[in-house]
Formats: sequence, C-alpha cells, structure tokens
Amino acid sequence: MVDLQAPAKYQPKSWSATSGAVTPHSLPSTTTSFKMPSEETKERIIKAVDFGRTVLHYGWIPFIIYIGYTRSNPQPSLIKLISPLA
Repeated sequence: MVDLQAPAKYQPKSWSATSGAVTPHSLPSTTTSFKMPSEETKERIIKAVDFGRTVLHYGWIPFIIYIGYTRSNPQPSLIKLISPLA
C-alpha cells in the first residue's frame, strides 16, 4: 500500500529567473520592437473576421450535410438531397 504521509522524492525546481527561466526583461530588444498596425489595417482585419464569421455561421450545416452525402456508402443521388419526397 502507498504511504501518503511519506515525504515526496521529487522536488521540482522553482521558476525563478536564476534557474534559467525566460522573462520579458531577459529577451533581446529586437523581439519586442514592432510597428503597430494602422487604423486602416485594423479596420480591414475586423471586416475580414466579421466576413469569416458570417461564412462559417451560414455555411457550417450545409458543409456537414455535403460531407455526409459525399462520404456515405451507398452514395445517394443529388435529387434526394434537394427533395425530401424523391
């Protein structure tokens, strides 16, 4: 049986800066110097993300139905996809 009161054999190292941990102050200054995007670029990114959300919102279910019909065995005809009475 395992003794839960016994001291742990594994002692993890601390995450201090002296143990070799990377801190934001220890990184070279070239990694933190970048240009902020302009307002026009920010607006274009926001518009692209909104468009992507709309496409994903309205296209997800038809995409899943398409995948189901094309990957099924036997593969049904297209008329059965369009008309429920066929």
